[in-house]
Amino acid sequence: MEVQPFELPASSSLPNSFGISLYNIARGHGLNPESAEALALLRVYASALLAHRITPHGLWIQPPQVAIRGEQLEVDFSSYAREMAPFSGG
Repeated sequence: MEVQPFELPASSSLPNSFGISLYNIARGHGLNPESAEALALLRVYASALLAHRITPHGLWIQPPQVAIRGEQLEVDFSSYAREMAPFSGG
C-alpha cells in the first residue's frame, strides 16, 4: 500500500447537495413528522451527510413567518436559522 500525501478538507470544495425533509424521513421510519423523535432522526441524517461532505437541503421545511406592513413584506427566517445553525457552520 502506498499512502498519498494529501488531506481531505473539513468541508466540501465541490458544489453538491442532497434534498431531504423531516416529512420524508418521518414517513420512511413510520414516525409522526411533528414528533421529537422524527426531528432527532432528521438531525442524525443531516449530520451523516455533512460527515461525508454532502450538504443537506430542505430539512426542516417550516415556512418562515411573514408579515405585511403597508407595502412592505417582512420575512422572518430566525426560527429556520436556529434550526439549521448546527449544520451550517462548516
